[in-house]
Amino acid sequence: MNLFNAIGIGLKEIWAHKFRSLLTMLGIILGVSSLVSMSALVKGMENGMREGLIAIGGLEKVRVEQEDIPASQMHLADQAVGITIHDVHALQASAPLIKMVTPEMRIQRATATRGPNKFNVWNFIGTVPNAIDMNQHVIEHGRMFNELDNENVHSVCVIGTTIRDELFGSPEKVGHEIIPIGEQITVNGLPLTIIGMFDALTDKFSTVFRGLSGRGRISEENIRESMREVRTALLEADVNFKVVNDFTEHVIQKAIGQEVIKSLQPGQLMVKICYDELVNLMGPVDTTIYFVQPGPTLIMMCGLQGAGKTTTCGKLAMLLQSTLKAARYRRGLLDFPGS
Repeated sequence: MNLFNAIGIGLKEIWAHKFRSLLTMLGIILGVSSLVSMSALVKGMENGMREGLIAIGGLEKVRVEQEDIPASQMHLADQAVGITIHDVHALQASAPLIKMVTPEMRIQRATATRGPNKFNVWNFIGTVPNAIDMNQHVIEHGRMFNELDNENVHSVCVIGTTIRDELFGSPEKVGHEIIPIGEQITVNGLPLTIIGMFDALTDKFSTVFRGLSGRGRISEENIRESMREVRTALLEADVNFKVVNDFTEHVIQKAIGQEVIKSLQPGQLMVKICYDELVNLMGPVDTTIYFVQPGPTLIMMCGLQGAGKTTTCGKLAMLLQSTLKAARYRRGLLDFPGS
């Protein structure tokens, strides 16, 4: 039997069973159409996610949250160990392009006590030293816990100004600022020694943006309310009134203009907008060091207490030594309150 005979017999069979052949062809068409539609849907979702990442300036930080066990798998609940430190090690070993992995163990409704004072901490987190870089926090007093604290499981903590105010007294009530470094507090019965305290501006900014990140969708009123809190924080940090007004107005206009309200990740996009506006606020900075010939070249470092002058001088000295420039450090004190 040659090819033409086979084709002829096939056509006769199709014609003899027209209805069954029609159903078969219809099934093939529907199957191919569903595959094409599914492919187009996945591609559209991929493009949407890509546009969202471009809008927030790139994929800088991904948060992996533990989810509840589905109802269909409840019979395996005793085998579900959740996210563990082994997952962190596996991620570090299998994803070399990831710059940093920061595990967190959160305790909701933790109670911090010191003497008769109690305070319900909104978010109490156990984490590793690189959390300060991951979350871009600023330590105003003391230090962040380090690898030595982590390896030896030291019972230490870094607190914000809100906990300080509630347990030790706010500057408005006491009449002066209390720096509780070295003091001990108890969190859910566990004694912890305070080794550091975040600066007030970082603490307030984190609270504002944490509230936005917890929302699936935000409205224009949410944006304006959050920026009012940011405005208050900047004014309390002695930022110029006109500068604060211009900054908050620019952020609100840009946030509404970039459709933060419809964003899948409105909290991250708001953080990106505020960061860009703060960079623009500082203006273009010339980082070139112009050396005097012949030397020496004098570099003066000014800043309030705890702003990081000594650390910056050390980094600057390392930079100068790497360029074969000798560096010498001399400490002075500015005649300015709080320096």
